[in-house]
Amino acid sequence: MKLTTDIIVGFCGETDEEFKNTVKLCKKVGFNWAYVSMYSLRPMTAATKVMQDDIPYTVKKKRWLILDNLINRPHLKNVKIEK
Repeated sequence: MKLTTDIIVGFCGETDEEFKNTVKLCKKVGFNWAYVSMYSLRPMTAATKVMQDDIPYTVKKKRWLILDNLINRPHLKNVKIEK
């Protein structure tokens, strides 16, 4: 069995402590792959009216890299590309 997950980093109001908890969880679970995305507002959605995208892009990118290096990079050598 392989475990995968989807993670959004830099969601509105996400604190450093909350992100650290995400990293701890990922280490504990040992996911085989994660689809990690950086939060961004989508025009014409309800979220644009009630949420403020208050996490700087540089912080989102750093958090994305941390999770990508933790979860995805180590497993790339096991990825088989079909020809």
